[in-house]
Amino acid sequence: NKGARTNVDADHIREYVQYGELDIIQAKYSILDRAMENELLPLCRDNGIVVQVYSPLEQGLLTGTITRDYVPGGARANKVWFQRENMLKVIDMLEQWQPLCARYQCTIPTLALAWILKQSDLISILSGATAPEQVRENVAALNINLSDADATLMREMAEALER
Repeated sequence: NKGARTNVDADHIREYVQYGELDIIQAKYSILDRAMENELLPLCRDNGIVVQVYSPLEQGLLTGTITRDYVPGGARANKVWFQRENMLKVIDMLEQWQPLCARYQCTIPTLALAWILKQSDLISILSGATAPEQVRENVAALNINLSDADATLMREMAEALER
């Protein structure tokens, strides 16, 4: 009895694995939202379950196109990373990514997606695109071989935002 599930917690996964098979789950994940690393990602890795991640670019915040004077509306208005102080910290972090973008000859969103792919061979990305260039940027992440040191540096930058 194979299956796919969305927005499950670790207890659900253990139950699915105990009584059947689970092939893939969906979970929210980005360099800014790493909560699933605590329990969900290791559990999926141990059981060979693919994690299809959504919102990898945090509703566009990790694209590098949002400016300091941006005022979030709609679905973004109440998101923690779109609160002004947090948003400005993220924009500062993305500016610090520029040397990495130069090293890997890629855009900011491509680098953000490459970081996600670096975290596990069992991760796939669900990322929306509204223009052909965005599709190209998303696919380009597959060809970025992010070094361990650079992935760690990016993680440390993101962790610093939480202090």
